[in-house]
Amino acid sequence: VLDIDLQRQLVPHLRDIVPLKAIYNPDFIAANQSDRADNALPADMTMQQQLDHLRADIKNFKTSNALDTVIVLWTATTERMCVVLDGVHTSADALTAAVAAGEATEIS
Repeated sequence: VLDIDLQRQLVPHLRDIVPLKAIYNPDFIAANQSDRADNALPADMTMQQQLDHLRADIKNFKTSNALDTVIVLWTATTERMCVVLDGVHTSADALTAAVAAGEATEIS
């Protein structure tokens, strides 16, 4: 949580920034937050389609802003942890393969 004075100082720099769409999975978000989830990818996308969309957004952002590096900040503070499955969540390669095969039911 940022100090209120710092928030006021940041307003002119952040006012025109529009966040990219995110993945919204209601199983991971408190029920009272669903109305606020108004900038999400379509719910009917597969996990692979969501992953591909996020990767494309990051690549486009990097290219359009002529960046060498992009840092992604995870800001979910109330998200529950996923059920860790052996062979799915054991490595990045295993997770990527499970997403591609439609076998990853949860990612956190």
